[in-house]
Amino acid sequence: MSCPVCRETLGHVLNTSDHGNVSRISCPRCGVFESSDGIFRSLKKLEDRARISAWIRSKESDPDVICIDQKKLDELLLILPSYDFHTKRILLLELIFKRTGYPGAIVEINFAGDVALVWASKSDELKYYLASLVEDGFITKVFEHADKYKINFSGLEYLKKYQSSKGDGKQCFVAMSFSPGLLSVYENGIKPAIEDNGFISYRVDADQHVDRIDAKIVSEIKKSKFMVADVTEQKSGVYYEAGFAHGLGIPVIWCVRDDDLKNVHFDTRQYNHIVWKNEDELREKLTDLINVVMDV
Repeated sequence: MSCPVCRETLGHVLNTSDHGNVSRISCPRCGVFESSDGIFRSLKKLEDRARISAWIRSKESDPDVICIDQKKLDELLLILPSYDFHTKRILLLELIFKRTGYPGAIVEINFAGDVALVWASKSDELKYYLASLVEDGFITKVFEHADKYKINFSGLEYLKKYQSSKGDGKQCFVAMSFSPGLLSVYENGIKPAIEDNGFISYRVDADQHVDRIDAKIVSEIKKSKFMVADVTEQKSGVYYEAGFAHGLGIPVIWCVRDDDLKNVHFDTRQYNHIVWKNEDELREKLTDLINVVMDV
C-alpha cells in the first residue's frame, strides 16, 4: 500500500484496532504512526502532506506511537509552519551536522527517509538543496555516484552563526494586550501552560532593556520556537507580531476570550482559536495543544 500521508513511499499496516477503524502504519519516510481510517484523504496539497509527514518524524523519539484523529489533524494543519526554501536548506545542513561524528566525517543521505526530516515535498527538492549547499561550499559530495557528503569548515561557521541568532530554541513569544485586566490571564493561564511543556515564556513588557521596543520585539520573535497570540481586546500590535512570526514560518497558537470571539479580525478567522472563558480553561486547552503540535 502507498503511505496515506506522503503517498510517495510504500508503507505497510502493522496492525489494526477499534474494530478496524484505527491502523498502525510503518512508512520509510513518515515513520510509524496510528491514524483513523480515511482521515488523510482530505490532504489535497503536496505541501500539507509534507508538513504532516515532517511532524510525525519529529516525534519518532517519543516512547508512545503517535495517533492522529481528525481533530488532531485539523489542529496540525492550522499551526504547523510552512517553511521557505532557505529554512529547509538550513534544516538539511543541520541534519548533516548531527550525523557528523567528527570534523571531516562522511555522512550518507537516505532520500527515502530524509525528505521528511527537512520538510521537503519530494526527493527532487532535497536534491536541489544538497546541490545548493555544495555550490555555496558548505558541504562536499565525497563520491560522484554515491549520496555521501561531508560538511566543510564554512558550513560549520555558517551553522554556528545561525544557531547563535536563534537562541536555545526553548522560548515562546507571547503577544497579547498589556492591560492590567489581562495580567492574571498571562500569569495563571498562558505562562504556566507554556512552562508545563518545558518552554520559556517571554513577554516583551516584562524584560528590562534599553533597546528600541520594535527592534527588541523582532529580535525575540526570531529567537522563539513558537508564539502564543491572544487577541482578546483586539490590539493591532498583537496581529502585527503574529503576522511577522507567521511570515518567518514560526508556529502561532491563537487564543481569544469567548466574549470577544465575534470581534476577531476577518483575515485571521480562518485559523483555529483556543476560545476560553477563564484562566483555568485557557491553561488546560493551551497545555494540551502545545503538547500536541510542538516537539517537546
